[in-house]
Amino acid sequence: MKNFTRPFLSILILVLVLTAAFTFRGLIREGNYKEDLIELSKVKYGLFNVDEWKEAISEIITVEIEDFRLDESNRPELEHKISSLLYTAVDDLEKSYYQENSQSILGFLKGGVVYVTDIFGNIRLEIPNFTDQILDFLNDADNRAKIKGFLVQKLNDYADGTFSQTDYSEVDKILTKYNQSNLEDAKSFVNSKIQESSKGTAVGKGLLIFLAFVSGGVLLLDKSLSMAEIPLLLAICLTYLVLGLSLPMIEIDARISELSFRLLGHDVAFLDQVLFFKSKSILEVVSLMIFQHKIEVLIIGILVLLFSVVFPTLKLICVWVFSRNPARASSRFFKFMLFKSGKWSMADVFVVTIFMAFIGFNGIITEQTKQLENVSDRLDVLTTNQSSLMHGFYLFLIFVILSIGISNRIQNLNE
Repeated sequence: MKNFTRPFLSILILVLVLTAAFTFRGLIREGNYKEDLIELSKVKYGLFNVDEWKEAISEIITVEIEDFRLDESNRPELEHKISSLLYTAVDDLEKSYYQENSQSILGFLKGGVVYVTDIFGNIRLEIPNFTDQILDFLNDADNRAKIKGFLVQKLNDYADGTFSQTDYSEVDKILTKYNQSNLEDAKSFVNSKIQESSKGTAVGKGLLIFLAFVSGGVLLLDKSLSMAEIPLLLAICLTYLVLGLSLPMIEIDARISELSFRLLGHDVAFLDQVLFFKSKSILEVVSLMIFQHKIEVLIIGILVLLFSVVFPTLKLICVWVFSRNPARASSRFFKFMLFKSGKWSMADVFVVTIFMAFIGFNGIITEQTKQLENVSDRLDVLTTNQSSLMHGFYLFLIFVILSIGISNRIQNLNE
């Protein structure tokens, strides 16, 4: 078994490195696709986009006007409504006219002439004819088309003059990138690319987990394992550390899955509106923190860098040096790093912290998004929290477990 262990571990490392490179490239590509899809699905291009509202209302206006038809069943009702409106308008005009002309002698004379000639009375007599003319005008297809164009134009003018315009520069870049003509087609295309990429990396992810179990099995079960094979196990451990640090650990994703309501008797719905999304690896988070101008953020970034990157790497280096020269075990520093750092190490604590942070974010986002569902009885709101632990978390966890296993094994070998 002893002669078999080293070649087996060498082959294991080769397979692991190739799998890691293939899977890493695929996951990064999948992440880029997802970032593009998130950009296309942001709420600022949907629910908070005036252009979307203009399109929805314009469609309602178009349908309502095109569906307008006069027949024996609805004409009497429309005649009554229009004539009532005209009678009310004439009454208000007459009242206003007499009030305005009651303040002067000239006005009093003008009012007297109007009263004697009964101008407003004659107008009331013509209201039935006016009503028929209005209905005939509305029943003409060409006139309805003109009315529709007028209303849509007024809607656009009002919206453009009232609301700020949406910046489509990022959307345009994505459309050009994927050679798509509109946002919905681009979303469908990018989503298909994500599914395609996910299928391609599924085998790699499964193989990475399998190889981790195999490596752990060697640590636990191979009684012939000697100090000479420790560097090979360190190479495996280092591979998982690099992957764990480079790939996203947590994905925070809060969105409105569906918001629907009725407007002027028509159903209006906004689907899959992203409210907030963040997906960062440890290295990306550290980079962001270190380059911030706030001292407290910088300090936290440095601590995260020390306990998640520097400390684990330094520990692996010490194990490698010790495997090459066991006499180093006499050094107090090496003794601490090799045999006593496990209880003080922040690596496993960091993984637990990531997990607890995920639970906290998950609960907060779920609670906040659920509040949207109670905004109004007239709105049907379905929110969703798609936050999840990502590949970086599990790969970093594998590194922590393997590194603890290696430390325990060399301690046993040293006894």
